[in-house]
Amino acid sequence: ILQYVVGLITEFPIEGGRVVVDLDEVVVSVSDFDISTIAVGETFTINISTSELLEEWNVTAFQFNFAFDGSLIEYSGYNLDGLLSDGGMAAVNAEDSNTISVGFAGAYPLVGAGAIIELEFTKLTAGNCTTLLSNFLFNTEIIVNLIDGEVLETEESDIQNISKLNGNYPNPFSSTTTISFNLNNKNTVNAEIEIFNLKGQLVKSFALVNGQTSVEWNATSQASGIYFYKMKTDGKYTSTKKMILLK
Repeated sequence: ILQYVVGLITEFPIEGGRVVVDLDEVVVSVSDFDISTIAVGETFTINISTSELLEEWNVTAFQFNFAFDGSLIEYSGYNLDGLLSDGGMAAVNAEDSNTISVGFAGAYPLVGAGAIIELEFTKLTAGNCTTLLSNFLFNTEIIVNLIDGEVLETEESDIQNISKLNGNYPNPFSSTTTISFNLNNKNTVNAEIEIFNLKGQLVKSFALVNGQTSVEWNATSQASGIYFYKMKTDGKYTSTKKMILLK
């Protein structure tokens, strides 16, 4: 692990006999976090989570890079206790104030879906930033389905006059998911959520009313894959996010 995080090697050596599988449908995501209730100097946690991993895949290691705004938050530690990776070993190297590299190895396979590591950060100041995953590997397999996160600072006075797309949960999902948002701008006349497939085809739209906070999408008639959803107010798109349907 230490060789990886200090840059002596670029990936983990996997012992002979370990299974190499196609992990094209595996999704790794970063949790969002609202730091508006966190005081400067206090810590909070961002989860890195995976979709279902099977025991026969024998996934015993992972590595990735994680980027964030170092002027807003500062990396301060990690936790594996109670997670899928409980019992393994991890090492984290700060590439610079905006990026860390993470390496993990365990004696037993990671099995199931859920958080694989909790990254702890200290709030330095108020603000918003996107947190970015890159170069993610399970064993030696590159994971291409990565969902980035956001660190948000929402002032109470702003909540009364914003239109904002928050995200969807669960993500990934198997049949239904709830898309949440803020729609509190009294000047908004028309608002909607539009969902598109990878071909750019509109597959679902929801008309919204002021003050509404969520819609539920039943995707049982849709094929597995990546979908994009957009919030549009008065004909203008305000935000776009990605979700993954796995059946």
